[in-house]
Amino acid sequence: MATKTFTPQQIDWRARARFPKNNFFCYRWRVVDNFNKSIEREMFEMNLQAGNFHKALVNEKVLALYKMSYRKTKNDFMSQITQSALEFLENRRQELSEAVKEEATYTTSMTEMIHAMFNILLSCSIELNTVLGFSELFVAAMEPEAVTITKGNQTKLGSLRARLTTTMFSLVIHGQKNQIAAYVLPVEDLIGLSTAGREPMVLLQATREEDDSIIWEIDGEPLDEDMLEETCLRLLHQLVQRTQDVIGNSEVA
Repeated sequence: MATKTFTPQQIDWRARARFPKNNFFCYRWRVVDNFNKSIEREMFEMNLQAGNFHKALVNEKVLALYKMSYRKTKNDFMSQITQSALEFLENRRQELSEAVKEEATYTTSMTEMIHAMFNILLSCSIELNTVLGFSELFVAAMEPEAVTITKGNQTKLGSLRARLTTTMFSLVIHGQKNQIAAYVLPVEDLIGLSTAGREPMVLLQATREEDDSIIWEIDGEPLDEDMLEETCLRLLHQLVQRTQDVIGNSEVA
C-alpha cells in the first residue's frame, strides 16, 4: 500500500486546523502559533494607531497643564520679586535724594553763616588795625577756605574754615554741615588747622524746618543779627585779650 505524503504547507494547515481559536490549551500554556502571532500583531498595530495615541494625548495634556501651572507660579513669583526690587530702588532713590537735598541745604546755610561772621570780624579787625596801626596786636584776616571730600566721581564740600590771627593766637571758625564751632587757640597749636579734641568757645547748631529753612541756634536760643554781631565781637575780644595777656606776662618775666 502506497504511503501518502504531505507537503510542509499541508502539514502547517493541518496543525492550525487542530488548534481552534478558542483552544484553552493554547491560552493556558502559551502555545504560540501563526494564529497567535497574527493576533498579537493586530493588537500591536491597534495600540500603536489608537491606544498609544490616546495615551500620548493624555500625557501631552498633563504636561501642558503642568507647564501652564509652572509658568503661572513662576510669573507670579517673578512679579513679586520685580515689584519688591522696584519698590526698594525707588525708596533708595528717594532716601538718597532727600539726604543730598538735606546736606546741600545745610551746607549752603553754613557757608552763608561763616561768610557773614567773617565779614563782621573783618570789618571790626580793619577798624582795630586802623586805630592801633601795625603793632603786636595787629589782626590778620584769612578768607574762608573750603576743604573738599572726594568720594568716587563726586566732590563735595566737607568743611569751611576762616581765621583771624595775631602774633600769638588765632581765631578759627570751623563750619561743617549743620554746626559751626569757633576756637581761640595758640598759633603753634594750629599745625594743619586741626581742631580735633578742642573745646569750642562758641558752638552754633542748625535745625532744618519743614519748609527747608535753616534756623541757627546758640545755647538753644535762635540766632538773630544782633546776637550774631555780639558773638563775633566777643570772639574778637578774646583773641585780642589773650594776646595782650601773653605779651604782658612775657614782658614782666
